[in-house]
Amino acid sequence: MKQIAWRRRWIALVSGVLVAYLIPAYIVLPALWTHHEHEPGLAFLPMVTRNADGIPGDALNVGLVGRKEDVLSIGSQIWL
Repeated sequence: MKQIAWRRRWIALVSGVLVAYLIPAYIVLPALWTHHEHEPGLAFLPMVTRNADGIPGDALNVGLVGRKEDVLSIGSQIWL
């Protein structure tokens, strides 16, 4: 009999911990989450690359800000 009571407590504890994790992680926090754009000027720029035919490709992981001459001159200095 004690083993059944112990098992029920264990199941109740695990269930409680699971519910205590799942509710905030999947219901509360996503409802509160807001996206803050650190660079508002970049919010409307394209987020994927395109090939010569205009077909979308991979997502951009890095964005370079500056004049074309500055970006290209810095890039060529890095690889030298």
